[in-house]
Amino acid sequence: MGNIKNFPDRPEKACWSIMIFSSPQLLLDQSFMDVGHLGRAVGWDWDFRQLDSGKLAARATAIGNHNVQVIKFQLNRGFHQLGCAPDGLLTFGVVGPGIQGFK
Repeated sequence: MGNIKNFPDRPEKACWSIMIFSSPQLLLDQSFMDVGHLGRAVGWDWDFRQLDSGKLAARATAIGNHNVQVIKFQLNRGFHQLGCAPDGLLTFGVVGPGIQGFK
């Protein structure tokens, strides 16, 4: 493999880099009765509008490290969400199994 040059303008040893990820840690595991408190705990700029009446029971669990965060939200009410993640981060939403009426 000595003849493969991924970066011909860099020293040979630069071709063999290994990205080291630190082990994920539990960052948040908390229940909320107020969606504003939930948003502040996660650190995102967002606005949730509750679409149906009733008392909120929400839970957020977050694991991660300095490279990635995975956050699971559980909400017992329907919401319309606006907002964004902190600067420099990308977000992806994944709907869990058993979710009905998601559009």
